[in-house]
Amino acid sequence: MFRASISTLRLVSLNALRFLFVCAGAWLAAVGPVEFRADARRAANAAAGHVPNMDPGVMAVMALVLTVLILVAVFFVEITRCAIGGKPLAMPSCLALGAVTACPVGYSIGFDAPTSNTILFLASAFGLVAFYAVRRAWLKQINRYK
Repeated sequence: MFRASISTLRLVSLNALRFLFVCAGAWLAAVGPVEFRADARRAANAAAGHVPNMDPGVMAVMALVLTVLILVAVFFVEITRCAIGGKPLAMPSCLALGAVTACPVGYSIGFDAPTSNTILFLASAFGLVAFYAVRRAWLKQINRYK
């Protein structure tokens, strides 16, 4: 009985750590660059003598909201993949998954590229599909030489 609870606790803690790695990858690729751009814009506004405006803060909040929506989809895909018999991702793969799926948000909002939310979600979906395609090809190549 005690051994089963330790195993369950270990599984829950590893899944929580995977969750944090995916969120860290998404933050590094999406929210971090937008925050950097917002801080630079605030400093430029202050140097020019303009009154503080809400534009830089809105960029950061919009990046965060869009990243959360993308992460919900990523977790749904990953839970479904593991439920049908897939092995859970390693921690570096979780970091890469978060970064690949969230980088369109950081690129478009952080660099003021004119995009719509639909294009962002399609780019994120393409990043998700590309991640699993590269991972599958890489694992197939590794298994071929064993």
